[in-house]
This record gives sequence, C-alpha cells and structure tokens, in this order.
Amino acid sequence: MLIPEAFLDCVFYLYPSRIAAEEGHAVGGSGFFVGVPSARFSDRVYVYAVTNRHVVEDGESRTIRINRRAGGVEVFETELNHWTCAAADDLAVVHFEANLIECSYTWLEVQQFVTKELITRMRIGPGDQVFMVGRFVNHQGLACNTPAARFGNLSMMPGEPVKRKDGSLQLSFMADMRSMSGYSGSPVSVFISPAEQPFRRMDRSHPDSRLCGPWLLGIDWGHTESKSRVFTGANMQAEGLHVNTNAGISLIVPAWRLQELLYEDSLVTQRKKMDELRDDIS
Repeated sequence: MLIPEAFLDCVFYLYPSRIAAEEGHAVGGSGFFVGVPSARFSDRVYVYAVTNRHVVEDGESRTIRINRRAGGVEVFETELNHWTCAAADDLAVVHFEANLIECSYTWLEVQQFVTKELITRMRIGPGDQVFMVGRFVNHQGLACNTPAARFGNLSMMPGEPVKRKDGSLQLSFMADMRSMSGYSGSPVSVFISPAEQPFRRMDRSHPDSRLCGPWLLGIDWGHTESKSRVFTGANMQAEGLHVNTNAGISLIVPAWRLQELLYEDSLVTQRKKMDELRDDIS
C-alpha cells in the first residue's frame, strides 16, 4: 500500500545536542507527533512529541529536528524535565509547538490508535502487514530529514512482557520487521488490504468497519537479539565465544499504553491550564 502522508510527515529525529542535529551526526533516535484534542475547544489540538524513555534518558537525545518548508531543518532543544515519562513503559512525551507556516510537520490523531476493541473487531493478529517509519542512520538526510519506511508482518501479540536490558518488563507486540539503532521511537502501523478487509471485520454495522487502516500499532523500542557462535582457529570453533546479532524481530509498545500516558492526570491538567490561558488571551 502507499503510505499516507500523515504517517510520513509526523516523524522527527532526535539528537544529543544542537550541533549533532545541525550536522546530522549518526546518533540519537526517532520520534513522531501526536495530536490530542482540547477537552474544552473543538478547534484546538495539543501536539506532543513522542519517543522512547530510553532515548531521552539513557541516550540523552532530547534535541528535536524537523524540516523547514523553505528547505533545511529547524532544531528545538528540550530539557529532561520537560518530558513526561511513563512509569512502566518505554515512552516519553513532551508538549510541542512550532510555526506551521515555517515548519513542515503533521501529527497522528488519537483516534488512529489501535485499541484492544479494534483488534477484536478487525481480527488483527499474527501475519497482518505492518510498517515503520523512522531514521535510517546510514542515510538519514543531512540537509533535511528523509525518514525511511520498513515493512513486515506481525509475529506475536502482547502477552508475556519482554525483559528490557535494565531488567524491567515491557508489554510488547512483536513484528518480523528488522529494527536497528536509530529507529527507536518510530511509529509502527498496521493495515489490512482492501481485498481482505470484508472477510475480517467482526461487526459489519460498526461505522469503522469499512476502514483498512493504517492504524498506529505502537512505538518501536528495540529488537530481539540472538547469540551466534564465533568460529576461528584450526578447529573452526572457539568454545564459549558468541556475538549478539539482530534477530529481526521488532519490539513495539502498544498504542493504548501511549494513550494512557497522554491522558494521565498531569498532562490533562496541563492542557486545562493552556485552555484557560488561551481563553483569557482571546
């Protein structure tokens, strides 16, 4: 399928410093923008930059780079205390504002998130097609951001949590779609081919039953690794020597965990205060 522009233009890059961002160093991670509607005003949307907690904390990559409409890039520096990090998930968000006349970006709507109800209704499961859009550090674009798409299939639904390197557990989808350094924080989406969709939906009367997606499945946070034996010497085998290799399975925080973070009390209160401030100004 042709990827909708919104799923391409919502992606940004993250770097550890302004210099690294302006010079396009091969460090950092990816992220994307999400729009949360105001609870008070129907014409207001609050945009949040989304990425992994490990990118902004462990990787110290908190400088956002987006494209300018006239060419080149615009860089926005943030501090760690600006970000709201999930307590139990590898997720971090920060409120983001930039001039849409000068900067080229868009955002995904919360209504585009995969939910548990949607999974049941549309029978989403292993074998379904997925794609990820993010930063391919070997060819990321120096003069401007040029996100690259990767494609694959769902391998496993969220069940037993996956252990992260720090020992904590992360509820995750698994997808046969090779992740690599630089893609952490990328949006991962799932879709159903139009030909297959009529046979998949559970409730034909539901207003969304005509849709094929794509829907935001979740956020890439890493990949599984396997140990490969090292062969060397006369007997072509060195006992006990192994190297970790990318097993090609991407690990994805479910979209509904991001929705829970976006609607936690501190962010809801933040949006209420911004609504009141804008109301006073207008």
